[in-house]
Amino acid sequence: MSLKKPQSAVDAAAVEAAEVESKVTADVLEPETAPEKATVEQAAEPAPSTSTEVAEVQTHAVRAASQQQAAMASLAEQGFEGLQIDYTSFPQITLKDGEFNLSTGGVIPATANAGFKGRITATKMKYAFRIKTKSDDEDADVQFTDNLADAKDPLTKVGAKVKEWEDEDLPWEYKEYVDCYVMVEEVLGDTGKELEGQLVVCQIPQTSRGRLTGMLATAAMKYQQQPGDFLTHFTRGNKVTNVQFPFYPWDFKRVAE
Repeated sequence: MSLKKPQSAVDAAAVEAAEVESKVTADVLEPETAPEKATVEQAAEPAPSTSTEVAEVQTHAVRAASQQQAAMASLAEQGFEGLQIDYTSFPQITLKDGEFNLSTGGVIPATANAGFKGRITATKMKYAFRIKTKSDDEDADVQFTDNLADAKDPLTKVGAKVKEWEDEDLPWEYKEYVDCYVMVEEVLGDTGKELEGQLVVCQIPQTSRGRLTGMLATAAMKYQQQPGDFLTHFTRGNKVTNVQFPFYPWDFKRVAE
């Protein structure tokens, strides 16, 4: 598999995740948000954003990502060689059935007074490709990548899988996610306390991305604060029921300090 050399430690983590068989099952995906029909051209040419608020938030996230790169560089200077961030480096958190599920096992309650608080250090786009089905198939074959152009390259894992599906005349789809890197400071509840003081990766689906963007944009415009300047309370929103597969979205609240 040939991928462009990553420019930062966070990029390295995303590329490594794209090359490893995903341990995330398809129940994380939210079928109600899928496009009617996906093509390689559509996947490789996403529409550009025209929102200045989104662009500003993305700029802050890029600055924050450099903190992780600097941390790795500092370790290297001190003689710690052979270290590399990959998909196993940080616990993964997904929101399923109204609770935060941990890749390390266990759950964190996600009610209004529960969830967890932490500082967002970076965000990274991720795309999940799978065969299009009429149900939420937990056994579906899912492939992840941080580069949509991989779908057009049969030498990449995603591209090879897309070609296989198309050769078999199987309809496929892709969904957008945001990997949100968070330094957890407080877990509200009796479970998940081991995450306090750790960097985690929250997998934010497309249906919750707007909520995250809105909260960060408000902090940037109204309070002139970057994501790492304040605590964010991660909870669940009200259940969305007017869709084929009802689900709980993520919710994000800026914590005044």
